[in-house]
Amino acid sequence: MSDRIYSKCGMRCDLCLVYRPNVEQNDRREEICKVFSKVWQGFEPNPREIICDGCFTNKADAVLFSPGCETRQCVMEKKLEHCGYCSKYPCVNFPAEPTQEEKIHKIDVEKQWTWEDEKLMEAYACKKNMDQFRNTTYHSYVMGVDNSILELKQQGFIIENDGDNYMVSFSADKALVWEEYITKHLELGYWNEYLTEDKVVFLFHLEDGIKKYEVYHFSNDEVLALCEKLCECKFTSIKDMLIGNHFYNKIIGK
Repeated sequence: MSDRIYSKCGMRCDLCLVYRPNVEQNDRREEICKVFSKVWQGFEPNPREIICDGCFTNKADAVLFSPGCETRQCVMEKKLEHCGYCSKYPCVNFPAEPTQEEKIHKIDVEKQWTWEDEKLMEAYACKKNMDQFRNTTYHSYVMGVDNSILELKQQGFIIENDGDNYMVSFSADKALVWEEYITKHLELGYWNEYLTEDKVVFLFHLEDGIKKYEVYHFSNDEVLALCEKLCECKFTSIKDMLIGNHFYNKIIGK
């Protein structure tokens, strides 16, 4: 599991040199601003002022890299985490980027910027980042559903029987399809979780409906307590609970 942080359009905030936590740790804004002005001609940011809290933030006073970003607005209206989850990806609102051939021409022929500069622009390669995300495989071990789950194979899900249960793998762009299926079919008193590249998503079927949690670093006391209550047993931690399952053990241990 990784520590990647994506913006709404697919920038890698964790690699971005104007992302506030990175600036506070090691301020390289002057370096990246020089590259911005070469790659995005006409854009001359002030390295002493440019900063971003990450466009995923809900802070009312947040400072954003691009406050009027149409892509961000589109993603928020669709109530998605980022473009990688959208069925219409990539659409007309997705940020345009030069192809690899165009980059080679700009760097090696026109000398507009260098390959060293291009390395610093890695965080802002939205298409590359989102393509990698959509090719990422998620995993879930499922109990409390009937064999209707096998119909998901037609949508590209990999499903293997494990007794009366199922071992499921699917690409990241199918996450919402999976959540919709679980919401409709998970029996009362059961929960399901699936492992992503940076978190574990839990879906509990409780008396008042489906409740969703996103757990980072395997740490959430409320989720752990819910799991213990529903299965009437004790776990030392969420991670230990998961690796006790042979399917998850192979994945988390990678």
